[in-house]
Amino acid sequence: MYNWIEDIESRPVVDKAQINWAYTTEFEIQGKYFVNLVQTSTSLLKGADDETLMSIAMQCSNVLGWIKQMHVMGFLSLGEHVERLLEENLDDSRPIEKLQEKCIELWNKNKRGQHKVGENYFNILDNKFYLRSLSGEWTEIRSSHIFDIFPEGDIVNDTLILAKLQATYEPTPYDMIYREWQNFNSGKEIDPALLSKQSGNSTPEDVLASSIRKIKLILQNPPSLKKIAARHSGGKEFVEKMIKVSLIMSCYVQERRNNNEHTLYLLRDCVMFNELHHTLDIIEQKPTSHDQLYVGRKILSNKKREGGHWYVAQELLLLSCLASPLEFGKFDADYTEKMREFENSIEDFRTLVKELVPYIEKHIGERDSRLPIRIVDLGFQGSINMILKYILETHFDWADRRTVDINMFVVAEWFKPVYGKSRYSNVSYSLLTFIEDTARNEYLYDYVPAGFNGDSLSVKMGTPENQENAALELIVAVVTTQIAHKLGML
Repeated sequence: MYNWIEDIESRPVVDKAQINWAYTTEFEIQGKYFVNLVQTSTSLLKGADDETLMSIAMQCSNVLGWIKQMHVMGFLSLGEHVERLLEENLDDSRPIEKLQEKCIELWNKNKRGQHKVGENYFNILDNKFYLRSLSGEWTEIRSSHIFDIFPEGDIVNDTLILAKLQATYEPTPYDMIYREWQNFNSGKEIDPALLSKQSGNSTPEDVLASSIRKIKLILQNPPSLKKIAARHSGGKEFVEKMIKVSLIMSCYVQERRNNNEHTLYLLRDCVMFNELHHTLDIIEQKPTSHDQLYVGRKILSNKKREGGHWYVAQELLLLSCLASPLEFGKFDADYTEKMREFENSIEDFRTLVKELVPYIEKHIGERDSRLPIRIVDLGFQGSINMILKYILETHFDWADRRTVDINMFVVAEWFKPVYGKSRYSNVSYSLLTFIEDTARNEYLYDYVPAGFNGDSLSVKMGTPENQENAALELIVAVVTTQIAHKLGML
């Protein structure tokens, strides 16, 4: 084991554009999934019901969306490797696109009226998909984009088509929140305290304390939707997008609150989830057990590179998935054994784990000691969740008295079989990518190199512009949650 880890850590750091995916453990898992997706799903198409057709189409959409996003992030060779693999195994370089198209075509036969697909509500007319914005504009959406959280399309101007669409339109939950907000505070200004900025360094705890103060102010005096749109560079479109995503997030958070667990949100991607958890605790005047923990790739860095220990742990996770791809218990046991060997073999990692224990203890401790712990992340393959699960189960005295499990808001398609439905909650990859890139999650503050000390952590605040955008996102998220709760959606 030691030699194997040494081998991984001694490998040269390859530019992500030049990664030879075909020789990675990750691509071995992904490649098997891609081929199996096409082969298995194609055999199911004949006589498949609507739910099966849309489930297959969604899986195809998530895979294609991931490949596209990886290209945007600079992993330029991935798409070529996928096409080559599919050509070699299926005699077709683009079967996933064709499978998605066929499923949607079969599903769409004789469909009319309004239908929920993914996170959107489409009106179908003459086999075409139309989406209405919250402000009333209609857009024709290409079928290949119907699973995008914010699909692009062509604005509809034809009065006859518009009349037919309006005749079958029914207000969606997003519409109801938008209208309610418009009606009850058409002109209220934004309290300047909500847009206050911090400079220099801070801590996640201090930022959270400031956020809770702002949440209370927002709930007491929610500002005008119109004023927020005027303040943000994205205008009306920004507000509409944030309402939609905020409702989805608040529904997820309410699910966590109702699960009778100690929810441990991971930063930064889960900043807004944790804040909405506090929001619902305040609205319902019912404190529930939850906290946030800033452990990610950067804090798992080693002497060689940023996130160095994470790369090893990720490889162990993938190897365990290869060994037990369908049963979480066996997968978890295999991963725990490998991680224990990793910790015993590498002094640098062993020291890091030892240093992390008091920081983790600060956010769990013995509070609500009978509750199971659920480690929650935005997604995607569960590497950080599983590292923390390992530490919690092997380094705390109460480990034999409390169950520890994980949940991801969105999980990779190829990890769904081993994690099972209880460990992920949403199925839209495009939703994950949007939340990842919000100012609140990505730009409000950042980890300070060498800023981890004992049970505390330093972070550097973002630019004034990023802090303001993050504040506006918080306002929309909190008001959306407040209205959704009032309307009985949560």
